[in-house]
Amino acid sequence: MSTRRAFLGTLGKALGAGGVLLPWAGKGALALPADLGKAAALPVAPTPLPVSAELHHLREVRRELHSIYLSRFEDFRPLDHPDEFGSRDGRQKAWRDVMVKKHTPLADAIVGRKKTTWQDCAEIAEVALHQMYRRGPRNRSDPLVALVFAVLSAGGQEEFFIPELGFSSVNTTHLFAGSR
Repeated sequence: MSTRRAFLGTLGKALGAGGVLLPWAGKGALALPADLGKAAALPVAPTPLPVSAELHHLREVRRELHSIYLSRFEDFRPLDHPDEFGSRDGRQKAWRDVMVKKHTPLADAIVGRKKTTWQDCAEIAEVALHQMYRRGPRNRSDPLVALVFAVLSAGGQEEFFIPELGFSSVNTTHLFAGSR
């Protein structure tokens, strides 16, 4: 549990360093009383940021992809004719269809939001984490990886779902090459 004093100290450091307070959602930023003594009396409880309907739906789609990933090739009927990639693999086509028709549009909608809020940043980080994992091994010391994990953690999203892995957390060490 965070204390009000720690919250205000961190807030003061952020604002003193030229930081910006992003709103969780909606239009306004966080406003505090000018008297920091009164601000110290405000109740503070750290909670995860709320999750949008789009991210809930994206997580459902990721579970569907995970189900396809865990299935056997025999569970899918081979295609009668090769697809546009020359494959007759029904499982691969099912995966690609879900990615193209469901996952990509939802991820694009989350990433393409206008007037970004802090909630949006945390959701974009979750989309980015999945994309980074799919593009191959990355080192935890990579600044992009560090940024994504920092935003996920700051947003209270300690756990996330990657279709090829299932549930993971910001403390998982097997996600990227060179992890310790």
